[in-house]
Amino acid sequence: MLRLLASGTAPDVFEARLKEIARESSPPWSAADLHRARGYAERIYGLIETQNQREARLSNLVGVGIELLGCLDIDEASSTLVKRARIMLDADFAFISVRDESGPDVRHHVRYVDGPTTAINHGLYFPIGDDIGLVSLYRPGHGPVWTADYPSDTRFTRASDGDAAMRSEGVHSLMTMPMEHEGRHFGNLYVGSRTVRSFTAAERSLFASLCSFASIALSSADELSRHSRRIAELEQRIALRTLLLDTGSGPAGMDGFVVTVGEQLGVAVRVTGHDGAEIASYKWEPDAQSILSTALTVGDDYHGELSVAGLGDGPVSVYPLQIQDLATTAAVVMCGDNRMSLSVSQLRNDLLHDVLDYRQRDSRLVQIYARRLALDLNQPHIVVIVRPERGGLDRAALWSASFASRVGGLRATQDEVVVLLIPGSDPGRIAQSVWNETTAHLRMPVTVSSAGPSERIESIEETYQDAMRCLDAMSALGALGTAAAANELGFLGVLLSRHQDVEGFVRSMVGPVIDYDEGRDTDLLQTLDVYFTVGASPTRAAKILHTHPNTVVRRLDRVNELLGDGWQDAERLLDTQLAIKLWKVRGSLLTRQTG
Repeated sequence: MLRLLASGTAPDVFEARLKEIARESSPPWSAADLHRARGYAERIYGLIETQNQREARLSNLVGVGIELLGCLDIDEASSTLVKRARIMLDADFAFISVRDESGPDVRHHVRYVDGPTTAINHGLYFPIGDDIGLVSLYRPGHGPVWTADYPSDTRFTRASDGDAAMRSEGVHSLMTMPMEHEGRHFGNLYVGSRTVRSFTAAERSLFASLCSFASIALSSADELSRHSRRIAELEQRIALRTLLLDTGSGPAGMDGFVVTVGEQLGVAVRVTGHDGAEIASYKWEPDAQSILSTALTVGDDYHGELSVAGLGDGPVSVYPLQIQDLATTAAVVMCGDNRMSLSVSQLRNDLLHDVLDYRQRDSRLVQIYARRLALDLNQPHIVVIVRPERGGLDRAALWSASFASRVGGLRATQDEVVVLLIPGSDPGRIAQSVWNETTAHLRMPVTVSSAGPSERIESIEETYQDAMRCLDAMSALGALGTAAAANELGFLGVLLSRHQDVEGFVRSMVGPVIDYDEGRDTDLLQTLDVYFTVGASPTRAAKILHTHPNTVVRRLDRVNELLGDGWQDAERLLDTQLAIKLWKVRGSLLTRQTG
């Protein structure tokens, strides 16, 4: 008998041989002996069959895992999974529900289905909740959840749409388990039948293993799909950039470049030079909305600006390229188009460094460089210092190259600030103009100081030092994120200035009064001095001046005509009083010297 069992004899052959052995035995087997032997054999055959089934399931599971890992994207892997799950568990149908967060409420919807179904189909939605649906019974580490008879199971709450679909399909047995891997959720896998059925421990174990394998396979398929898309996008970007370079380097130059960009990407395009003048455009409208703009640079050299706008009402897009792809390509095309000389651009960047260190440089060489750039540094120029207060020096430097080219000036970066040399004679107005542009461009606090004008190339370095001292004073006063010129700091400007132009300061405050006194032999300045000394009281001033109070009032009215209505405002009052004192001391010293 053992030999028969070991040889894998078929059960019916084993039964016939068993009866022969029972008859031929001496003494013959009783019926009880025969029944007991048959029972042992059936148990052994059952164990063998169970082992064979387990091996078959494991083999099938490994095959499914290999098949899933060979899928190229998550859709292919999910479709394969539901087919194999239905067959492996001998179910009527299988489906995957995935999380959908596109609406106001998070819910699941059926995306992949296998098996003959009508109500359970792609797009079926049902809400998610801690106690809604069979899957709400799932606890990590406890295997899948299942029910032998869905309609009569009271352990969970039913969602209206999902429950209606299950009842319409006549579902009774149902098993599900979430598919998760490394913190990512790939949906819930379901298998079900239209008959009452208790899933065995072996079936539940197989289902759990299948979900675990599937989670890994879906993660790999998703990652492979993302990498494939990135490679495809990169290849597309390379091909398009190659086309743009080929077009731009051809006879059409920048004109051909913008036309190709516009036609390939469906956008309006405009390219301007370093001076803001248009070089080329494609379907560009002055009132274009939703504009993307970026600087055209090669290294630290500014060449111009590229702008793109949508042709419709929607947001502008340059996909599959990025705006920086277009900017880099356009800058290369512009250089090749001979619309900007790199050597001249570099010379402009280096010249201001030489000017600020003029005493240590060959003055003739600096003058030659300036003439080559068509710059006359012996004309009035303002030195402007720009200091971003929250980093962003690189962005400020890039912007300054554009600004300096646009206004015909120079720029340099040193000591953690941007230095601008700008033609002009009004340092306050220029400082405010620079501040307006830098704050709008950088969108962060920027402190701007200025000094000048400098009318000789030899004095630019001294003017730079005045602007730096102005910046230091603004920092000491807590005036960060503002703009000011050295001459706007009143007496502080006098103290900080290298030349300390006292007479210039006095005349800027009370010059018209001094001129009036000198031209008409009056004493308006003395009246002002006494008026301030007695606490701005006309009556008390009249007593000291030995005149009538009305006379003092008339003199103050004349001062008001000469200096303007704001001469007694709080922000000017101290400077006005200080100017009068300085002029009084100056006059006393001059009188002593000539006496």
